[in-house]
Amino acid sequence: MKSPKILPMVPIQYDAVGEQILKWAEDPSEFKMLGLSQSEKDGETNLAALKVRLNDQQIQIPDRIKRVIVIQGDSETFILRLPPKEQAKQSELGIDEEINNGNNKNPSAYKAPHFYYSLIDGSFDMKTFFRSRIGDYTICGCR
Repeated sequence: MKSPKILPMVPIQYDAVGEQILKWAEDPSEFKMLGLSQSEKDGETNLAALKVRLNDQQIQIPDRIKRVIVIQGDSETFILRLPPKEQAKQSELGIDEEINNGNNKNPSAYKAPHFYYSLIDGSFDMKTFFRSRIGDYTICGCR
C-alpha cells in the first residue's frame, strides 16, 4: 500500500514569515511573550500558540504536526537539521519521476518557491529575497 503524500508547510508570504523568524532570532523575548518557550517538554503547548502566530503569516500547520521544538544555535554550535525520512524520500521520488519524464534539464519542472524567480525576472530586492529564504528554509523543510 502506498503511503499518503506528506505535504510540506508552505508560507504564502515568505517575506513576512522570514521577517518574523528573524525577529525571534534577534530577540527571543518576543518569542517568549507569545507564550512560547524553547523547552522540548512544552512542545505540545507551544504548538497551539505557534499555530496562532504563524496563521497570522498565512501558514497553515497541518494536523499531522503534534509538537514543535525550537532550537537556536550560536557561533560555537552547528545544528544539523535532518528532514523527516518520509518527506525526504517522497521528494526524491518526485525528482526521479520528473527525470524519468525527460525533465532533468527543465528548470520549470522543479517546483521552486516563487520568490526565486526574482533572480531572473528583474524584480529582485536583496532584503525581501533574504527574508524569503529565511522563511523558506525555516518552515518548509525538505521538498
